[in-house]
Amino acid sequence: MQQMQNLPKMPMCAEQALVADNTTQEMTTYKSLGLFYVAANSLLLAGQLLNTVWSWEQFLLLQWCGFTGVFMIYRFNDIIDHSENFRFNLRRVLSSRIHVLCLIQFLFITTPAILFLLSDLRIVLLYSTCFLGLLYSVNVRIRSKNYRLKHLFLVKNLLIGTLWGSMILIGANALAGELVIALFVFTSVQVMTGSIIRDLPDTETDRKDGVRTLPVVLGIQGSILAIHLFNLVSLAAGWFLFPDSNFLVLMIVVVGWRAFTVLKLAHNPKAPLYSNTLNLLTCFLIFIILFIQHSNGLYPTH
Repeated sequence: MQQMQNLPKMPMCAEQALVADNTTQEMTTYKSLGLFYVAANSLLLAGQLLNTVWSWEQFLLLQWCGFTGVFMIYRFNDIIDHSENFRFNLRRVLSSRIHVLCLIQFLFITTPAILFLLSDLRIVLLYSTCFLGLLYSVNVRIRSKNYRLKHLFLVKNLLIGTLWGSMILIGANALAGELVIALFVFTSVQVMTGSIIRDLPDTETDRKDGVRTLPVVLGIQGSILAIHLFNLVSLAAGWFLFPDSNFLVLMIVVVGWRAFTVLKLAHNPKAPLYSNTLNLLTCFLIFIILFIQHSNGLYPTH
């Protein structure tokens, strides 16, 4: 009986994994990625709506790349977050069967398909985004101190916004065109703003860990004001780059959606409905509005 009582209890959540080494058992809690998949693939689809050439093979491949990329990057980030001194633990990666299967299919199925079916521009953008997404979590130890891009003030938010905004460019297969660039900039600022919103519930934890997020530096209410400002900046930047009435409608709806969620967060910064669910669904909203407008011939393709 004494031995049975001393046995470790296994977690019930499917998003958790135990990885044993020679001396201890460490638990990694993985993020639920459902809404992240929706967000990434919504932006890829939004970009594809602006492409003059439609290919079902490329459509399906890009959607699969969205799923695979989100899974790999966020699992990589979670593993490092739960490692001692934020060190990358290859053994922990390979201890999970789903991680091994994902790596195998990426190397021997997805990568050859990317090289065969996609343009050089899309290949460069895809792999650059993936590389920077992984680099974002990497820890560099200098003089007994840990340095990570995600822990640098505002660098994390700017990087997240740019990387997610690049989904528009990948989908559109273009680095030019007024609407493409305007949508890329508008989306990047919106996603950057969303990443600040996701920092709000973790303010106390980040302060204890010495992570200088905007909520830690400005406080909750100061950050709320900054978020409203960034929301308006996204509208102004988008209008400056593409002063079109239809695009203005898209931006006003999205900015209004964002303003509503932020007003709710001002009263309860930890509310998951507004800090997580509705926040991540902003990307889906951008796609839906663009799809309706594009279906009615309101935008020319580049």
